[in-house]
Amino acid sequence: MVVLLVALGVALLVGFLISGGHTQLALALAAGIPLATIVAYSPSSGLLLWLVVTPFFVQSSTSEATPMTWLLYRLAIPAMLVLVLLYGAIGARRVTLRLGLIDLVLVAFLGLGAASVFLLTPNPIRIIVAFASEVGIPICLFWLVRAIGFRERDLRRLMIVGAITIGIQVVVGAVSWFAPSVLPGEWLSRAGERTTGTFGGPGPFSITIVLYALLLLHLLLRERQTGLRRLIPIGIVVAGLVAVFMTLSRGSWLGAGIAFLGVGVLYPMIVFRLAIAGALLGGLLSVGILQEPFSSAQDRFEDSDTVADRLVTNQAALLMIVQRPVVGFGYGNFERFDERYKARVGDIPLKVGGSSHNTYLNFAAENGLLGFSLYFGVAVALLAMTVRTWKRLPRDGLFSRGLVLFLWLALIDQVIVSNFLEMIHGNTWGTLLWWFTLGLIAVVLDRSAGPSTGPDRLRAGSVVR
Repeated sequence: MVVLLVALGVALLVGFLISGGHTQLALALAAGIPLATIVAYSPSSGLLLWLVVTPFFVQSSTSEATPMTWLLYRLAIPAMLVLVLLYGAIGARRVTLRLGLIDLVLVAFLGLGAASVFLLTPNPIRIIVAFASEVGIPICLFWLVRAIGFRERDLRRLMIVGAITIGIQVVVGAVSWFAPSVLPGEWLSRAGERTTGTFGGPGPFSITIVLYALLLLHLLLRERQTGLRRLIPIGIVVAGLVAVFMTLSRGSWLGAGIAFLGVGVLYPMIVFRLAIAGALLGGLLSVGILQEPFSSAQDRFEDSDTVADRLVTNQAALLMIVQRPVVGFGYGNFERFDERYKARVGDIPLKVGGSSHNTYLNFAAENGLLGFSLYFGVAVALLAMTVRTWKRLPRDGLFSRGLVLFLWLALIDQVIVSNFLEMIHGNTWGTLLWWFTLGLIAVVLDRSAGPSTGPDRLRAGSVVR
């Protein structure tokens, strides 16, 4: 009876808010109770559900305050983090987040970034919202993954999420070439030009496929499956890699190639078989239904215009970094100042307009080398801890050296792709995936570390359990 009364009260309040034009608040309230229930029962289930749903709504910038953006970006991750920590504080759930030096570094970065917004931007309210959505919430995801502390069962379910996501994205990508009219318009910004799935861009699409494909490969290598239980994941990985090729993005090609070259160094026969299967599948499709896309891929190899434009913009970013090396020009201010620093590079003509295509140069120009070091220093610290704790990591099992290595290969892919695209402002999914992957690495290292080492045991204050 109590549950029914509460549900009735929530329904009435939601209806009242919608009638008053407060749709976003009503949506948040309607989703808040189910979310709290799921997180209370199984925090990892709430996060995995978020990973399944969010790719359908990431095609626009998070600065656009649509209801789904507001719910999925500005509410879901912070709310889950608060709920997990609250349940841990009252003893209802075990929380594995141990605050340490890397967390102080991130808090320092957030404070520095917020200060630069208010001091250096003409419209600080709009930019601080973008800063929180594009950088702050992905960092909250890093904390959430560590607070949940993935177990083996959660990791297996993540791999199922990965297989489902790859399958959906491959189908959506194929349909966008041949029957785009059946898809929502939000997914068709690059239809007929690139394969982007539901992400709106080739970069987020490809790094998602590569991360999940590497996780599936790790599962196949650690557990000797037979029959369909082995063939289906292999087929999903091969289809995903063909889809990455069909992004027609040189950054995606290079990133995926380097990542799987790393796998090939360790498991040459596995990668050789995948390459043969992918080549056969691609060859068959290239003379059939994918003849036009494969012809476009050949044109991409020969196209140098976009490379020339990026050289000019990248040089402008470097000059901006030299001009203000410590604090930068302020978050979100790159396009306010970059035209002043553009200059001819060889015989490349200057063009007015355009945007940055390099995440790291853009970030350093806006936030200075100080902000850049704080933000990306977490990855460097985790890499150093990986090297230091390598011998203590298990050789076998899902939580093993292989998992850490494959996660780092996924991050290498993300770094390479982010050198060809601006991820943070353009499509925040890439930033979310970066911090999610770092969170998984931190969880594995923390599970295997001794009492005085590990990513969360760089003591810098209290411990949250």
